[in-house]
Amino acid sequence: MSFFRKYSKTKTNICSSSSFKKFPTRSVLVVEDDLDLKPPITKAIMEVDPFMDVVWVTTGHRAMEEISEHAASTTGQSFSLVISDIFLPGRTTGISLWKMVGKFEAPLPMILITASDEREVRKILGKIDHIPLILQKPLDLEYFKQTISFMCQTKKKMEKNNKGGSDELK
Repeated sequence: MSFFRKYSKTKTNICSSSSFKKFPTRSVLVVEDDLDLKPPITKAIMEVDPFMDVVWVTTGHRAMEEISEHAASTTGQSFSLVISDIFLPGRTTGISLWKMVGKFEAPLPMILITASDEREVRKILGKIDHIPLILQKPLDLEYFKQTISFMCQTKKKMEKNNKGGSDELK
């Protein structure tokens, strides 16, 4: 089975390059242990923004290290988006990663992906006030790209609001 569901062959301009000009350093952290998914996920991200830097790790623990290193870099920029599988090797799952990232002073937009059914995921999540954005595998390519674009724009809005600027994207 293909990673992405079949989609219309018509090309949609999800995000014009002008909408990303405000991102001084744009990068997405992908946390996925199935390396067969690296080419299609990377391709989808690059179709949204060809200048996006894609950082790929296979464990939640390594993801936390990357997030810390990225924030401590000379640019001081955090990731524009984190995309993580829910079930990862080691102790840190995609859900625990999402909970940790949500505690940051400037939370990172995050998309969780899973091949598990919704009931299983809800059972794992338990009773929480805020449910993360979860996409089911196989991913619908067009919806996945639209979601990436939306989440990156949301990150920019959050940064602007934290600096006391307008919440309108220009």
